[in-house]
Amino acid sequence: MSTFSASKTRQGSPTRHSAAIAILGGAQISLTLLERISECVPVPFIKAAAGTAVELVRIIRAIQSNKEECEDLLKRSASLLVVILHSLGGKAESDISEELKSRLERLVT
Repeated sequence: MSTFSASKTRQGSPTRHSAAIAILGGAQISLTLLERISECVPVPFIKAAAGTAVELVRIIRAIQSNKEECEDLLKRSASLLVVILHSLGGKAESDISEELKSRLERLVT
């Protein structure tokens, strides 16, 4: 397997991603129901185990959401950088207006 295809497999396709989100959602609902009805089930520690599993699913979903937001932020930052580089490309610092320098300074601080 090539490096490219191994990398692509690890990242997964949009279809696999959608399926994973649906599975996690279903798991969270099922585990929450199990946690709620566990008081009627004579199995020791089932409520605690279901509650822990629900929390793990919640954390996994939050991580996935944060990852998507970080990827979006990275794409937006890269686009902004391209615009800045295009605007300033080939110009000497003395050719850049003070207003633009000030705005760029505020952007990075």
